[in-house]
Amino acid sequence: MSLRAILIAGAAFIPVSISAQQPVPVPSAAQPPFASVDQAFADFRAKTPVPGMVYGVVVDGKLAHLGVHGQREVASKAPVAADTRFRIASMSKAFTALAILSLRD
Repeated sequence: MSLRAILIAGAAFIPVSISAQQPVPVPSAAQPPFASVDQAFADFRAKTPVPGMVYGVVVDGKLAHLGVHGQREVASKAPVAADTRFRIASMSKAFTALAILSLRD
């Protein structure tokens, strides 16, 4: 299983758990440290009809990077914010199963 698959599978669950945290500053470099993560989510959003998303990267138990894209309400075109809550329906079942199978393997 690729890192990209895990990031995409877990994207819906991160906003609720990290909404109150602020990103931890990361030392700057020639290329932003999370540019590949941002690109993976930008590619996913370009291929998938998702109106909006919030994602985060947790390092050592602290939020190291936060990304927001799109709209939380299509009708009003209200933008997504870091604390936007999404209805994820039954997605948690698939995420839990993925985690259990990864542990088994």
